[in-house]
Amino acid sequence: MGAGIDDPRFGGGLSEFDYLVLSDDQTRQGALRFLNEKMEPLSELTPPVPRLVDLERLRDLAQRFERDPSGAEDEIRDLAGVAGSLGGARPKANVSGDGHLWIAKFTSERDTKPVERVEIATLNLADRCGLNVAQGYLELKNSDHPIALIRRFDRRGAKRIPYMSARTALDWVGNDPGNYTDIADIIRQISSNSAADLRELWRRVVFTILVSNSDDHLKNHGFLYAGGDRWRLSPAFDINPSPSRHRVLETAIMERGTFEASIELALEAAPFFGLPNNDARGLARGMAQAIAAHWRQALRNVPAVGTRFARHADSKRGRIVYVSSSAALRGSYGRAASYAAAKAGLVGLAAQIAIEYGPSGVTANVVAPSQIDTPRIRRNGRHSDAQLAARGVSIPLRRVGLPEDVAETIAFLCSSAAGYLTGTVLPIDGGSRLAGEETKTRSTAVESVRADGKKPV
Repeated sequence: MGAGIDDPRFGGGLSEFDYLVLSDDQTRQGALRFLNEKMEPLSELTPPVPRLVDLERLRDLAQRFERDPSGAEDEIRDLAGVAGSLGGARPKANVSGDGHLWIAKFTSERDTKPVERVEIATLNLADRCGLNVAQGYLELKNSDHPIALIRRFDRRGAKRIPYMSARTALDWVGNDPGNYTDIADIIRQISSNSAADLRELWRRVVFTILVSNSDDHLKNHGFLYAGGDRWRLSPAFDINPSPSRHRVLETAIMERGTFEASIELALEAAPFFGLPNNDARGLARGMAQAIAAHWRQALRNVPAVGTRFARHADSKRGRIVYVSSSAALRGSYGRAASYAAAKAGLVGLAAQIAIEYGPSGVTANVVAPSQIDTPRIRRNGRHSDAQLAARGVSIPLRRVGLPEDVAETIAFLCSSAAGYLTGTVLPIDGGSRLAGEETKTRSTAVESVRADGKKPV
């Protein structure tokens, strides 16, 4: 959850060893696990990892804690569990979804700028510049408090990939900041491809300067285990622009150098990263041009749902099912034209997605239910058992639909059995679309059924 829970009531004041062994093992970061003689985690903290659908609840918990830390003990205990070993000062939590573990970063109540939107936009700008970055997208994009979701790169499904920060790799102690040339020295010692990692690190320094990243301390650089006692530079993460007139870095470019955010200093240091001066100038120029050309677009088009399509495309399999309505296919009595138009729009969207993402193994289909017997349509006595039974008489299957009818159809479209179905619209209406004019006649009669269940004479 960040620095906000460093309080004696919530575990603050524990020793470093306590933090190591008591953190939730399921979501733990790093390259160590702490098990007893039965190979069970020492930590008794085993909260269920929230799912993506729980994001709004977690966001509300974080906001209540920020507004009143002393009066939100229950909230912070929940958040302390799901945050695991995540650090940092901003509110965050681990969540699971789409077969991956994610870090959810919440907008702070104290934010005066759209921090999470900017972070996701900057990651995508870095990707456009050719850097290796963590995957991320924005959830609840259109709300006042969107959530940044960053995919955990130290997981491959259920498999853990050992990770260590640059601070750990350097065996850095104390509060003094580090420098990039020291990180470069470590890369030469431990990397399985030091030339590629040195080039990548230097380009990240330049990108940090160009976008005024203010969060490039040693804990925000790291390494993933590559096997054979070798490591690789991890994807870039926590890139947070904070423009100011006097720009400085958290990590100096060279040992005993200044912390000035200077392209000239980065170019001067380039040979230490294995880059000839001419090559370095070309790389820096290319990134500056890409940022100048695309930063406005990156901020306007922060990825949300579309990124999920791309992730499905990367995995070579995906199932998208839109819930439309029978009104999209044949209109509906008692409905506004805007309702039918909106539902019909989903049919067009599914067709386009099916065309664009079909080559990557992603299918997109639509279900179009007619009236379904749910608590909502029964609310305030709007539809009684008698009315729904009378309506069922006009349907070939002689009943209105149930929630299970919709759920099971969607489950089928998500299964491998429907792998060759895409761009399809499946009506879930018991055949009522086949009843023609009889449906209109009977639907009029049904509306006049009295509450006692007797039909009008």
